Amino acid sequence: MGHVVGKRGIYMFELIVAAALLAAPAAAAAPQPAAAAPAASGGKWVAHWASDKCWLLRGAEMPSGAIFAIGRTPGTETLTIRFVEPGWSKSPAAPGEEIAFALDAGRPPLAGKTYFIPDSVYSSPLDRAHVLFTSPDSALPARLAAATSLSVLAGGREVARTKLPAMAKAMEAFRSCEEDALAAWGVDVAALAALRSRPRLPENAPPILKTDDYPMELLRQNVTGSPTMRIRIDETGKPITCAVVATSGNEVIDQKSCALTMERAHYIPAVDAAGRNVAADYVTTYYWLIPAS
Repeated sequence: MGHVVGKRGIYMFELIVAAALLAAPAAAAAPQPAAAAPAASGGKWVAHWASDKCWLLRGAEMPSGAIFAIGRTPGTETLTIRFVEPGWSKSPAAPGEEIAFALDAGRPPLAGKTYFIPDSVYSSPLDRAHVLFTSPDSALPARLAAATSLSVLAGGREVARTKLPAMAKAMEAFRSCEEDALAAWGVDVAALAALRSRPRLPENAPPILKTDDYPMELLRQNVTGSPTMRIRIDETGKPITCAVVATSGNEVIDQKSCALTMERAHYIPAVDAAGRNVAADYVTTYYWLIPAS
C-alpha cells in the first residue's frame, strides 16, 4: 500500500493512482528489465521497468490503439490493470452504471476498485482515456496467467474486449521483472516467497504521513516526489531499518519518508511456513503530491 500526503490531507494511493503512476521520477539505480515475452498474434507482450514499477503491456488488435497493461511496484500487493481506449471521450458506462473488468467471457467481474480516467495531460500512451483497476488479491496474478481474454463491462454489458494470448509466459516475464527488481533492492526473494504472510499495516492504522509533514520550502517550490523504500520489520512488527531503494529525486523527501516511518509505523509482522512471527522486508512507496487548489 502506498500513501499520499498533500496540502489538504492524506489521500490513499488508489484514489489518485493514475496521476502518480507515470509522473514519478526515475529510480536512482533501476534494475534491469525482464525480457519481452514471445510474440503473440495481434501484438507482442513486453515486460519492462518504468517509474519504479514492472509493467506488462500489449497493444490490442483493435485499430483504435487500445493497450492492455499490468503494473506493480515489486514487493507490494496491489496490482494495477489498465485498459487504454483512446476512442473513449467519456466513460463507456452510463450514469449510475458500474464499470468492471472480467477475465474470459461469462465470468464474474474481478473484485477490486475500478475507475474511468479521461485523457490526461501527460504524454505517455498509458495516460490516454482508460479504465483503471486495482486489487490487492494475491491470487490475481495466477488468474491472469490462466486467462485468454479480458472484457470491460459497463452495467454488466461488455463494451470492450481484448485477447490475452500466451498469458502464462507473459506473466512469467512479469514475475521475472519483479524478482530482478527485489534482488537489486537487497530483498531476499526466496525468503519473501516462503512466507505464509508478509508484513503489513493494520487496516485501522493511523496515517504515517500527515498534512503538516510536507516541508514548507518544498510546498513553495511545488516539489513532489515518490520514494520507494525497503523497510525491515522485526518479529514484533517494529521497523528496524529503512532504506530508499528508488529515490523521489529529492533528498529531503527521501530522508523524511524513512524518518517518519521509523518514528510512527507499526506493522503486523510476517509469518513463516511454521506459523511463527519472523523478521522480513516490506516494500512501499509514499506519494508526496500537492493537490490542485
